Amino acid sequence: MEYEILEESKNEIKLELLDEEHTMGNLLKSSFIKDERVKVASYDMDHPTMSNPVLHIEVKEGEDIEDVINDKTDSLIEEFKDLKNQL
Repeated sequence: MEYEILEESKNEIKLELLDEEHTMGNLLKSSFIKDERVKVASYDMDHPTMSNPVLHIEVKEGEDIEDVINDKTDSLIEEFKDLKNQL
C-alpha cells in the first residue's frame, strides 16, 4: 500500500492512503482505535469515488507513534495470515 504523509508530529500523523477506498480506511481505523496507546483514530474521504482516504492517528503522551503503527500493521498481517491458513 502506498501512502503520502500529509502531517506529522511527535504524537500525531495524517496519511493519505493512495488508490484505496473506504474498506482500507475502515480496517485501519478499527484496528488502531482498539489499541490502548491510541488517543484518536479516524479517517475521512472528501468524495467516495474521487478521493483517497486520509487516516488520522494520534497516540497518547509518552507513546511512540512509529512503534504503534508498526505493531498494529504487523498484527493485521498476522490476523490475515491466520485467516488464510484456516481456509
